[in-house]
Amino acid sequence: MDATLTPPAPPHVTVLEAPAGRARREWLQARVQAARARDTAAWLLACDAGRGGMWAGVDGWLREILPELEARAPDLFVRHDTELTAVLPDLRLRVRPRHIPLTETSERDEAVRHYARDRAYRIPQGLVDLADGWHQRAGGGPWMLACDDFDRRGGLAGFFFRELLRRRGATLGLTLLVAVEPGAGDAVAAELAPFASVARERLRLGAEPEEPLDPAEAARRAEELAAWVRTDTMWVGMHGHEVIRLWTAAGRPDRAAEWHARVLSLFVHLGYYEDAFRHVPALRENLACFDAPDAPYSRTRIVSNMHVAYVTTGRPQEALELVETEGLAGVTAPEDRAHLLYVAAMLHARYLPRRDLDRAEQCLREALAELERAPLEPAERHFQTGFLLNGLAFVRFRQGHADEAADLTHQNQDRLDEHLPPERHRLHRSVLLYNAGQVYAQTGDHERALRHYSAAIELDPCYSEYYNDRGNLYLRLGRAEEAERDYLRAIELSAPYPEVWFNLGRCYSRMSRHQEAERAYARAVDLDPARPAPWVNLARERQALGRPQEALAAYDAAVAVDASNPLVLANRAGLRLSLGRAEEALEDLDRAVALDPANPALERNRLLVLRALGRAPDAALEAAAA
Repeated sequence: MDATLTPPAPPHVTVLEAPAGRARREWLQARVQAARARDTAAWLLACDAGRGGMWAGVDGWLREILPELEARAPDLFVRHDTELTAVLPDLRLRVRPRHIPLTETSERDEAVRHYARDRAYRIPQGLVDLADGWHQRAGGGPWMLACDDFDRRGGLAGFFFRELLRRRGATLGLTLLVAVEPGAGDAVAAELAPFASVARERLRLGAEPEEPLDPAEAARRAEELAAWVRTDTMWVGMHGHEVIRLWTAAGRPDRAAEWHARVLSLFVHLGYYEDAFRHVPALRENLACFDAPDAPYSRTRIVSNMHVAYVTTGRPQEALELVETEGLAGVTAPEDRAHLLYVAAMLHARYLPRRDLDRAEQCLREALAELERAPLEPAERHFQTGFLLNGLAFVRFRQGHADEAADLTHQNQDRLDEHLPPERHRLHRSVLLYNAGQVYAQTGDHERALRHYSAAIELDPCYSEYYNDRGNLYLRLGRAEEAERDYLRAIELSAPYPEVWFNLGRCYSRMSRHQEAERAYARAVDLDPARPAPWVNLARERQALGRPQEALAAYDAAVAVDASNPLVLANRAGLRLSLGRAEEALEDLDRAVALDPANPALERNRLLVLRALGRAPDAALEAAAA
């Protein structure tokens, strides 16, 4: 057989259970050296997030390859500047990412938008692309990553390793050697088994407990480190975990809580919600520390940030309980109560399993009443009032009052224009314009929607999602060339995400550019194979290109993702029938009819297949046609 036609071997994972310490590290290092002797590119990575931060392990690998990457593949370095500077924040001392949205550059009191939960996961996906590109530039060959303390990794770091295995493990010839504490191997093996062959090893090594720090020495080092780390969010992200560790070792949970709050605030701001949530338990235990007049953070701000961590990790009911019992029950200042009532309103309107729009509106009206009592400067009062009314506009829209929602949005824009200078609250202004665009798009006033989307883009030109949504509207209006431009710009502005590639595929399909549509859909399923729609559309493009067997493979993948969709089964049945596989087509249509017995088209197609098999009487076909 031609070696070029041999499929790459699947990636391999070895889960090592052994006590942490020097002996385990030396064993891992020996495996790395042995791999290098076999011409395998190999790295030993320290993955303990408590010691190395949320990107521990990933950042170590990037720092090792960075000099060569920058020298030999400067185009890759520039293309992935967003991901590189996210994982290595100190890189921003000499490299400014090309595309920074207002969400990240706004001052704290103007940072009114939280990123969607999925946005942070684009960074690991971009790093997988970087690894793939660098592997090709570096000459190929197998790779090995030896990950110590893998059971203590951060959330996004763990996602990177899983996606590296899933998306490019075979291409890289990847071996992942992960070391965990005794007893942690089963969970890690189960986590990685869907993406690789998994082997287990256990070593009887002597336990090496870490020698505890002297509390006085830990406090001294914490004060010394905190003195310069606290001056910049970049350093908070890189060293905040170490300050927490030192204050904890010093027996000062109150001082550690201050730094849990700093790191939580930063991670919520950046959208790193899974890693942010790791700081919630310590903050809840020490929340009373923030009631002191000289506390660095208010109870309201801590509760607000914690509620975001709860919501974005799928715990909205716990978020509401937190806001009510730890927030509203513990604060009296009217501006604090107004903010927490707004938070409660959004929980009722957007996030709780059973939405209660009437309760949400009641919370917002109570918040407006509290704001009337708050001792605020006029400009701040106008902004805060507009912010609450923007929430009310959202609720009124959900209640079916689109015109009133649009009017409220425009009143808020007028309020900002009249009472605040134009350079203030640019992010909030862009959000108001975008929200109005969303209302007009859904009520059919497409030209006004486009004007508002475009105005939002003018204020925040690096926010990928604005272009994606405007592209969707252009595509709905049949303006495919303009949609294409927006989708390509959205792709350029962000680390990769599947929705925009799916939308670009739809755009190319409308333009009968089937090869480009196929590539776009293939990119979408590479980034997220768990949605059936991109697989179905990929199958259709392959059919259009005259490659039915590959189309059938895509339909098979769609059914594997969602076997309960009768239309996907019917589409696959049609292709199977055209390939002479009538029995399999009948199986698909039997399942489709069982799932949707009220759909006459499915029964009609089933009878046609039966006739092709010589099993259906003409009378039954005539009845089905009637």
